[in-house]
Amino acid sequence: MINIKKSAGGQSGFTLVEVMIATVILTVGLLGVAFFFSRGMLILAGTPTQLAAKELAEELVDHYTLLRDTGDTSWRVAGRSSEICSANERPDDCRLTRHGRNFRAETNIFNDGDWRVEITVFYMSPNGNERSYTLRTIIN
Repeated sequence: MINIKKSAGGQSGFTLVEVMIATVILTVGLLGVAFFFSRGMLILAGTPTQLAAKELAEELVDHYTLLRDTGDTSWRVAGRSSEICSANERPDDCRLTRHGRNFRAETNIFNDGDWRVEITVFYMSPNGNERSYTLRTIIN
């Protein structure tokens, strides 16, 4: 059984200090929940853009595979890349729009025995920071 002390006037209950400490603990807990909720919402907001960047990188790999399958070997020149871009774009720096969002794709080709292709897609996250997705593969 819990005994609550009675003051000299016959009143019982919590002191002001106890109420203030409980309020601070509750506030800290609620702020923590709110922080993690907002972080989760930011992550969810960026997921479609991140998926679109991944799809774009895979599309560019498919483009190189198609060039290989059709016998076009111009893409095998180390450092040169052939992108799915308009003719006035630099071949190693390609700016594209997918799903209403702007992306920039850079391609590097390395010749060290195998032809390694590295495609990096840059995009803006919902909080305004530039993020990137890099896909590395070997095309032989």
